[in-house]
Amino acid sequence: MRFPLFFGVSDRPSSAVPPSGAEQGVADADPPPRQPDGANLSGMSLVAGLPLAVPSPGQAFWLALFLLAVAAYWYLSRRAHALGESADPWADPTAVENTLILAADQHAPMTIMAVAPPLSPVSPNAAPERAPLGGSCALLDETRLFFQAGGPLPEGALADWAGKNARVHMRVAVGDAARLLRFDTVILRGRNDARRPLLELARPERLERFERRAFPRVAPGPDDVAALGLWAWDAALPAQPPSQPAESGELLFARHPAGNARVPSLRLADLSARGLGLCVPKRLLASVPETCIVLICPGAAARGPGLLWLACRRRHATERSGGQGVAGLLVLHWGRTSRADEPVVWQDAAESPVPPLLRWVLKRRAEEAHL
Repeated sequence: MRFPLFFGVSDRPSSAVPPSGAEQGVADADPPPRQPDGANLSGMSLVAGLPLAVPSPGQAFWLALFLLAVAAYWYLSRRAHALGESADPWADPTAVENTLILAADQHAPMTIMAVAPPLSPVSPNAAPERAPLGGSCALLDETRLFFQAGGPLPEGALADWAGKNARVHMRVAVGDAARLLRFDTVILRGRNDARRPLLELARPERLERFERRAFPRVAPGPDDVAALGLWAWDAALPAQPPSQPAESGELLFARHPAGNARVPSLRLADLSARGLGLCVPKRLLASVPETCIVLICPGAAARGPGLLWLACRRRHATERSGGQGVAGLLVLHWGRTSRADEPVVWQDAAESPVPPLLRWVLKRRAEEAHL
């Protein structure tokens, strides 16, 4: 019988002295009796007297190296998982510093809400103690952030804000995109500086991005829009937009492949399922009316049927770098036509997404995710 090598027994013939002839004959004639059931025939008894194999130095080295690699992989994977759970890029001091500098340079719009403590971590459901206060970021130093109120405050209001825990929302333009950020802080004190109400805030240690809309915002591709137009619309009279928008008023802004020197330029900066952002020259940003009608002619990449008409209300007007500004619009009504002179049948969009915009957004999101 030959044992496998892992038992430590060589399969070469044994060098033991063979039995004598008589013993051989007896062995051949009378084999040893078989042990009865219940005897100790475990696997350990079979190899109890056999020498175990000792690995060579080379084998021991590779075995130790393998075990060390397994231990290192386990440690690094656990460490990466722990870092991934605790990573917070908006708590990085450099990122916070650069963002606050941008906010001060742009006089970024800000809204302050006094809330009851505790404020850490940021809780979006914290109940405000009083009405929010709107304004902008005025100044920045090593320890403080100065908030300038958008208008005069009642006597004693600045003193009432002092010492309050506050949550601050602000919009900062980074490149061609506007980011909504919020942070928690403490209002140190309030004062009137050259008849401007100022609140001194403790500089935040971290920022947090957030979205106010239920649907994401995307940037259109370069070939998604063939032409754009914007007309003024008086939402008070009549309540419904005109059925012939192109003939009801003056064309204020336009974008056409052939160009139009008579009308200021217009570009679609971003869009969501409920609104859009239009990029216009900064000097004409105030000329975007409070309510307006926008015409979008989809390009070859968008593959949208016909023309899309949007009756909108302006939500904000934000200045950008490079002499440009963005007007944020909320869609109130929408309609589709096959030609510009065709009457528009308007549909309400006050409480629901605009189907053509929703399909457009979902398509762009899928392209960005490489689906």
